[in-house]
Amino acid sequence: MVIQINRQECLDKYSNFPKSDNLKEDYFYPKYYSSFILKLETKSKNENSNNLSNEFTKLLIDFGIDSLIFLGDTNMPWLYLTSSNEHVKKALHYFKDNKISKTFNGALEVKIDEMVEFIMHLYLLTSIFAALPIFHFMDKKQNFVGNVCQYGHVHMALLNKKADQRFRKLIEKSDFNYLLDKQC
Repeated sequence: MVIQINRQECLDKYSNFPKSDNLKEDYFYPKYYSSFILKLETKSKNENSNNLSNEFTKLLIDFGIDSLIFLGDTNMPWLYLTSSNEHVKKALHYFKDNKISKTFNGALEVKIDEMVEFIMHLYLLTSIFAALPIFHFMDKKQNFVGNVCQYGHVHMALLNKKADQRFRKLIEKSDFNYLLDKQC
């Protein structure tokens, strides 16, 4: 089950979440120890969606994560856009099934046993709507922050040396590759 968290309560508790106010041209991104972009070699969006969801979840399990917090970088609602696209309809249906309203702009805590399905639907939604906020994820101990971009890459910023060392060892054993030019 996906747990909703009030936006301000989330920002108060997890102060390292990136924030953006495009109207004021304000942007906050936490100081980090290292950053990188991870990608998978796939042939289609559906294959990427499935592989990304499974590999990312495995990586989190190996790191010892039991849940992640997801929050958009702006105060725009998660589901403010609609579409007739079949993938988007499927993703919107998933979020509505989890009681996410069209006006909800807070954070979502996603337990590890729900992560595969959540990432799959989040990627389907963000891969089509570039106008959505960037939905960042963070662990409860604030060791890392990241996001899944519209291309299905995982952008990671490790906030301390210990987290960086652990993640790099786990990535070596995964199907992820580093995107070498550091840009999507």
